[in-house]
Amino acid sequence: MEISFSILGSASGVASVERNDSGYILECEGKTALFDCGGGVRSAFLRRGYEPGLLDAVFISHMHPDHISDLPLFIQMLYHSDRIEPLNIYLPDEAVRPVKKYLHSCYLLDEKMPFKFNLKPILKAVRIFDKKAKVTPYANQHLATPDNIDIIEASYYPNKMQCYSFLIQINDKRLFYSADIAALEEIENYLDDLDLLVIETTHVDFRRLPAIIRAKRIKKTLLTHIGDDMLESIHQFADSKAAEYGLIAGGDNLTIKV
Repeated sequence: MEISFSILGSASGVASVERNDSGYILECEGKTALFDCGGGVRSAFLRRGYEPGLLDAVFISHMHPDHISDLPLFIQMLYHSDRIEPLNIYLPDEAVRPVKKYLHSCYLLDEKMPFKFNLKPILKAVRIFDKKAKVTPYANQHLATPDNIDIIEASYYPNKMQCYSFLIQINDKRLFYSADIAALEEIENYLDDLDLLVIETTHVDFRRLPAIIRAKRIKKTLLTHIGDDMLESIHQFADSKAAEYGLIAGGDNLTIKV
């Protein structure tokens, strides 16, 4: 069974001239799943030649714009592709109602769509790819910053600061997509014997990774969510550790076979 993980967007959230915002494709036996859908992801999906009708599910880790801003355009693309199969879109519970209202305000109306898109809250593990793959969400603390907490509590915003990482299991293969996290300690318990770790570099001390890779017996680690100002140093770091630790500096259009 051939499994691959591809980067549609590797930027940090700070606008980049050369790279797209966060978006990743998991592919297994021709079917695909999309993890996050930031700016530029729709075009990258098309440039890579992925078939819209074979997209099995979408997972949105959290509501920062660089992880979801292309979702309306992505749904519009599926509409124009004459897709008829239903599509499940998993996103934080706090986002289900407002995103549905936003999509309706964009005239992506249920009655006009040739396929049904179901916005579902991330609550528990789900099966995709005809139940061959299991995707398990793990809540993290990326959004629970002191500033966010103070503002939300003081102004009574409804935000719940929900953000998720994902463990993906396909037969004996194990992949983990961190999305944005507050600290490496949040996810360390889920990293044992991974075939691929996809880890963001903007919010964590990525120089601690070699020790974690060795302790957890991780085969390959893909560094992504990289700011333009950090590109050179992260590539140098990954290159210096590649042979011993399987570190790979990510970039748009890069595909890793698992």
